[in-house]
Order: sequence, then structure tokens, then C-alpha cells
Amino acid sequence: MENRISSNLPPGAITAQTAAPRTESRNAQAAAPMPAELTNVGHRPAMSMANAPAIAKPVDDITELRRLASARVDREFNDLWRAVEEGYRREHDAWTPESFYSLSESEKRLVVKRAVDEVFKENASRIDGYFNRLTANADVKGHLKKTISQETRDAAYALFQNLDRYYDKRTHLMARIKKYEMVYSENSWHVAHAKDDMWNAVRKAVYEAQIISVPESFEKLTEVEKKDLVKLTVDWVFSPVNDDTAAWFERFTADKTIQPYLTNTVPYETYREVTKTGSLAHIRDLIDTYGMREEDTKNTIETAKAEIWNVVRHGVAERMDATGPESFMYLTEDAKRKVAKLTIDWALNPINQETELWFYEVVGKAFFRNYLKNTVPKTTYEAIIKCGGLGRVKDTILDYDMLQG
Repeated sequence: MENRISSNLPPGAITAQTAAPRTESRNAQAAAPMPAELTNVGHRPAMSMANAPAIAKPVDDITELRRLASARVDREFNDLWRAVEEGYRREHDAWTPESFYSLSESEKRLVVKRAVDEVFKENASRIDGYFNRLTANADVKGHLKKTISQETRDAAYALFQNLDRYYDKRTHLMARIKKYEMVYSENSWHVAHAKDDMWNAVRKAVYEAQIISVPESFEKLTEVEKKDLVKLTVDWVFSPVNDDTAAWFERFTADKTIQPYLTNTVPYETYREVTKTGSLAHIRDLIDTYGMREEDTKNTIETAKAEIWNVVRHGVAERMDATGPESFMYLTEDAKRKVAKLTIDWALNPINQETELWFYEVVGKAFFRNYLKNTVPKTTYEAIIKCGGLGRVKDTILDYDMLQG
């Protein structure tokens, strides 16, 4: 399992680390829909390559930025693909076009990604040969990681699986794909590589005790992809939660480019772990400040409600005050108000001479006091008045501003 120490940073940066290993997030899937990917591997005409248009003004649209990035590497991709085709025909490894060396690392990644995509457009009898010629190139090998989606890999496997005569080709191809770590699980190629860049940037910032340098690949994502990547990174930062978490969290969240995407990224369980770790009190406060708590699930709210009701029952039966259950204490403020409203409704149903006992067992809880406002409907209040003998309950409802409307 990947952790924060594993990276492509220089050896000196790794040996200078001061934080504990960080494991891969348990929730590594992003929520954005899967972009159009190769679903059926087969022979298709080569994609058309348009010349890059002249840029008259800065381009802000992400889709346009990606289109221009593709146009800039058209020539280099064509050169590399011709080398692959020649290698296939003459049975030698693809040579590296001179133009490839002048590209930036991100452009090289894009060229190789497009070449890999082109390989899987070939028919079954040629995929393995084209794949071998391309991946044998030493300059290409360094950019093969995360170049095909799981969907594309599975489509290739299924194609060869249905053709018994290609069993050896399939076995060889799948082994090479695994060896070069070519499959990405993220919802898009752009997110997959931006995630690697971002996590390396966080590692570098922590190890070298400096501010994070947000990678260019993050800036090229769509707004939805940025949100997904920040969520993935927040999960990773908190895997695990321990005394070293603060350094990772602070380096990542301090950048103003990142902060707009932090909302609703921390689930209940993580927040609970952070709160229970004494050294992370200021991290809990930052989570609250950035609005990072995710909305609590229905099951989480139901669990807290059930435990609160058991506390109240126990208090009524034993005539003793009890502390609030953890399940309630770590809810969001909105969820606490929901549980409080449900509990007041429950305590006031039915309304009879025992109502006062149950009512005060609820409102007497110090941990509940801040969530009592607007929890009693007018119809319930009127029923309390008609019942008689519940004057104290009526007055307390007004004193605590519990009456709705």
C-alpha cells in the first residue's frame, strides 16, 4: 500500500523526513463521472492531428487549455507513433524522436498517454506487437505509469480472453501492464497524474518544512476534478490520524489555492479520531473553520438518536445524570439540532402527568442545551397547556426559546 514516504523525491529529501509513514486512503475513489474511455478494443483509423491555433489572448477555459495542450504535442506524438509503426514493421524497438527531448515532463506524459491509447485502438493481432515496440523504448518507460484506465485494461483482457489463440499474448500483455503500473483507478487520467503531483508536493513541503508549491497539473483540472482531488488528498492526509497529522494537514490546507475546495471533505469517523487525539485540537478547529465536515449520514444520525434516547431512559430509571454519548458529540451542528428536535418530540409523546419527568431529563443535559431552540411545535405547546399540571414545562419551553414560530 502506498504511503507518504514512497515518492520520486531526491534521496536527501526522503532521509530528512520527520513525520511517520502515511498509508493510502481507504476512500480513494473520486465521485466525478467517468469520462469517455475506450470500451471496445478494436481497429480504428488514427486520430486526426490539427495544427495548433495561434493564441491571441490568455485562455481560461480548462477544456480549451487541454485542447491546446494536445495541439502543442501533435507533432511530437506523430513522430513517436511513426517510430512505433516503423518498429513494428521492421521488428525493432521504437526510436525516440529528437523532438521528444525538448518537451516538458507534463508534455512527455501526454505524448506517451496518447501513444498508449493508440496502441489499444489496434486489432487483436497487432496490439501486443505495437505495445512491445512502444514500451521497450527507454525514454517512454519513465512515463508509462498510469496511462490506461481500468476500463481499457479490462476491455483488452476480455478481447484476448475470447480468442484462445491469443492466450500467450494476453498473459504477456497483462504482465507488462502490471509491471509498468500502467492502470489508474481514478476517474480520469488528469486526476490520476495531478494526484501524484499533489501528493509529492505535500511530501516535499513536509520533509523540507516549507510552504507547498501547488503543481501545474492541479490548475489544469476542471472545478469538479479539483474538488475530487482535494477530497482524495484530505483522506490521505488523515491516513492515519496521529500526532504527526498536523504537519501534513497544515502544509496542504494553508495554500489559498486549495482552501476553496476543502468544504465537505472530512467524514464523521475522521473528525472523531481527530477530536480524540489531544495534540490535534487546533486541527479540529481548522476543520471547523474551513467548513470541512461532511454532512452526517442518516445511519450516523439514527445511531446518535438511539444512544441519546437510551441515556434519557437510563436517567429516568436510575435518577442520575449521564454524559452525552460520543455518537452525538462528534456530529455536525446541523445533525445535533436534528437529533435534539427528534428527542424533544419523543420526550413529549405522549403528553401526560409523566411528561415533566421525561422533559427535564432531556433539557437538563448540559450537552443538549445549545440545540433546544425551535424544537417544540405550537400544537405540542397547546397540548401541554390543556393537559394541566405542566406549568413548569410550559415556562421552560418559553425560557429556552424552544417554541417554534
